Amino acid sequence: MLASATVAIAPSLFASSVSKVEKEKVKLALIGIGNRGGQIAKDLYATGLCEIVALCDVDMGA
Repeated sequence: MLASATVAIAPSLFASSVSKVEKEKVKLALIGIGNRGGQIAKDLYATGLCEIVALCDVDMGA
């Protein structure tokens, strides 16, 4: 029972160590980015306001 209480409390302990900016970042998953999408993804990432969490494109050469 003590272990389950520790697990339940642990996320709240870590939440205070995450900066406000990290909490406000938009998490992006990009699908079918192609040639132009790659540049858009780089530009979005450069703003510092998003975190790219996944990429997908069926054309591996793009």
